[in-house]
Amino acid sequence: VLEDIFEKLSRNVPLRNYEARLRCKDGSIKFVQINSNVYREKGRFIHTRCFTIDVTKEKMLTDALRESESRFRSIASETPMLIWMTDESGNCRFMNKTFLSYLGINDKEEFTNKTWRNYIHPEDYEAALLQYENVFKNPRPYSIECRFKEGNTGDYHWFMSKGIPRYYPVGSFTGFIVT
Repeated sequence: VLEDIFEKLSRNVPLRNYEARLRCKDGSIKFVQINSNVYREKGRFIHTRCFTIDVTKEKMLTDALRESESRFRSIASETPMLIWMTDESGNCRFMNKTFLSYLGINDKEEFTNKTWRNYIHPEDYEAALLQYENVFKNPRPYSIECRFKEGNTGDYHWFMSKGIPRYYPVGSFTGFIVT
């Protein structure tokens, strides 16, 4: 790391939020961001200016969040239950493998909000859509019963979809997780 830092600074490349690990006197490891540049007079190296910010807590939180997201995706993808997630506007952002398989599609990119009409029984579509749109106006837990078409056979089966609103830590609505 030091060689890389010195090499960049020798070429007058300032460091901006350069990530590094530092070993402390007590042997612990800290994650830091380094901001540094070289001060020169008449082209001659005088010294470097270096600001080091301890970002250990942020790094640990980011790593924990990444691990939690990975764990969620593994569990959600492998469960036999149909699961999907929306954003705050109702756009589908995640579908687990079970749901994709049921619909007979390979990945979520093949599915858009317009695609719902292809999978919900025509007799159920308008009522289900109206109820679905209403919960986005006033987010609350909901359940919708309707018939979904199995993509590979074309057969319809009754499902009860239960949605639970999700919120950002600051409290704003971020969408639904639906089973």
